[in-house]
Amino acid sequence: MILPDYIKNYKERKWKCYENMSQADMRAIPAEQVTNKDMELCNSEGGFAISMAKSAERTGVAPNWLLLDMELLAAGLNPLIGCHVCRLTEPWQGHCAGALVIVAYTGLEETLMTYTLCVETD
Repeated sequence: MILPDYIKNYKERKWKCYENMSQADMRAIPAEQVTNKDMELCNSEGGFAISMAKSAERTGVAPNWLLLDMELLAAGLNPLIGCHVCRLTEPWQGHCAGALVIVAYTGLEETLMTYTLCVETD
């Protein structure tokens, strides 16, 4: 598959990851869910991302998106695991309010499911 330049030239963010977090830990994080009104969430090889990239190449307007598979790889995680995306609503653990947060479901086979939390660092 030949990917459009907007995908080939996509710059992944830098992430700090916190592993083995419980549901109680997750509830204590000051964050709110990112929706498609904030930015588009998609995978780099999906039809939606490719369509957005081709449109951006025609119009010259860069897409406001997060390519989840590429960001999970950049964070050192398997891009096939489930995740959702939030933004910090206030500072947390030295991270600024507004930083993106990826919550990955990494401990699905454990008795109490655990998560890996990745917070954008730049």
